[in-house]
Amino acid sequence: YNNTIDPIKGVFYHHQSATRLVHRYDIAKDEWSMLPEIKDAFTGHGTAIAYFPERKRLVRVLGGTVHVFSEEKNAWTRLPDKLAMGPYHNVAQYSAAQKLVLIGGGNNSKDLYKLDAEGKISKLPPAPVEVGINTAVVTSDPVSGDFLILHKDDQFYSLNAITGSWKELSTKGMPFLMKDSSFDVVATPLSNHGATLFFTAERKGLKVCLYKHGN
Repeated sequence: YNNTIDPIKGVFYHHQSATRLVHRYDIAKDEWSMLPEIKDAFTGHGTAIAYFPERKRLVRVLGGTVHVFSEEKNAWTRLPDKLAMGPYHNVAQYSAAQKLVLIGGGNNSKDLYKLDAEGKISKLPPAPVEVGINTAVVTSDPVSGDFLILHKDDQFYSLNAITGSWKELSTKGMPFLMKDSSFDVVATPLSNHGATLFFTAERKGLKVCLYKHGN
């Protein structure tokens, strides 16, 4: 979750692990640049970032501390409240349909929050499983906007962050197994197909799969 993209401008962001540095790549111009350093931020290998188009902000989370980068001001600000979540391996994921960013989780944590288009952070009902980089793959459905959480123990859940409702989903027919690890699987919503793409590395079979989320 140290990578994200501005889908409107076509700008890719990469947070360099265990640093206060975020690199920015303009795809059309084939140009790299760097954001201002996050001077007051803690560092660690388990940070997460997500781009929030409606707010024109980049969101960075680590250990309960949230920083936001404003394009207009070209500056980072730290949100005042420290949130209960894991110390690292946190997650951040944007839902285009619900216009929310999901943040939180991490090691030994089921704590999740939603950041809305007005900049308000609200706590969500606890996840049914630990949610972190090392335990789950987190993405979203481009149609409903529900967040999709595929756990390393082959448990699959959806979260409607607007209503705060969790739902367990079936993994019947899933063409790969998690094998007690959330690594080697990457997922992303495909808005033009109304589906979510999952692809796996060699240890999970080198597969490309499309998932259609039922409501």
